[in-house]
Amino acid sequence: MLQVNSHTNVKRHWDNRDINVLKEHLSSSRKIKLLRDVDLKVLIRFLKRHMKSNAIVVNLKLKESDKKQAKFEKLCTIFGYDTKTVQWKTTGRGNQAKNVQKLAEICIKVLQTTAPKRVLNIAHSEYHWIYELAKWEKNSTVSSTVKFHEIEPDYWFYHPEYSNSRQQIEVKCIDSTHLLTRARRKCCKEGLHNISNGPWLKVAKTLLSTEIIEDIIDPMSVSMATTNFSEAVENTMLENGDVDAASLCHVVDCRGRP
Repeated sequence: MLQVNSHTNVKRHWDNRDINVLKEHLSSSRKIKLLRDVDLKVLIRFLKRHMKSNAIVVNLKLKESDKKQAKFEKLCTIFGYDTKTVQWKTTGRGNQAKNVQKLAEICIKVLQTTAPKRVLNIAHSEYHWIYELAKWEKNSTVSSTVKFHEIEPDYWFYHPEYSNSRQQIEVKCIDSTHLLTRARRKCCKEGLHNISNGPWLKVAKTLLSTEIIEDIIDPMSVSMATTNFSEAVENTMLENGDVDAASLCHVVDCRGRP
């Protein structure tokens, strides 16, 4: 039976072996252990076939699908061998303890291999934004409900510092003249804060010159920037119906009045 089975007789393993060789393999538990799993399956099949015909009486439930160690122990029990004398090493894949990764470790591995760094930076910033904003507003020197020219801003992006030594709020303005001239260039070239340069072009026809607006003559001139947001320009814009641009001139407040 071992010779005709394609699994046990692979590479003609049993061709030149007779019944005496099989008897030798079944002479002790140590030698039974040397048989392959496919060999044990054929022996179990042989025993089950003869158990059905009552030629062999065995009070064990034999299954070919059992693991090799289980088949070995049942065969040793049938032949009356002691299995304790044989050390069985459980090194198979099925007996190895599985190292299950934690969910956090799996998530980190997936993010490191699939998510771009830009996306991770955005997610990290959005996660911390709420807490950092609340902390910033709590420690600010000015309340978020303070109004500016009777307007309450939707959001304060800057809070002045407080000097403990002088016991006062210190508002810092870095290079105000540079900010003023940049505001003028921005207004003349393409507009500022959703306000186009159209209102200044209208004023240029009567009060200012077109070259000052279109060519932005002397862009670093503080005096020209001051004229660009002067009271006369503001009033002309109001006459032209350009209220938003006139309000901008008023907010820039180059004339030093509140």
